[in-house]
Amino acid sequence: MIEQTGSEFITDATGAMTLIHIKDTNACEDCGESLSEKALNRKDEGDVTGAADHCKEHLMRYPGHSIKPIWCESCGQLEMYQIKLIKHMGGSRRAIVKN
Repeated sequence: MIEQTGSEFITDATGAMTLIHIKDTNACEDCGESLSEKALNRKDEGDVTGAADHCKEHLMRYPGHSIKPIWCESCGQLEMYQIKLIKHMGGSRRAIVKN
């Protein structure tokens, strides 16, 4: 059983090299994140607090943004931070979603 993720080259009898991708056999079926590696997880109160602190710090640096953590529904791992950029144009605000 392969328990790593990544890519490697294999060489055939003619010397030709082929890039193959190694799939993590211990990965979440929904998000694909490795369950073998320590990652932020919503099931851990400290991780949730850390993600919230990161969002607060981001908002202090970039007040024209909104930010929220996106957690995998199945395994609970942090998939990404969703950031919305707000442009100020002539007194109106337009939200632009960037993933």
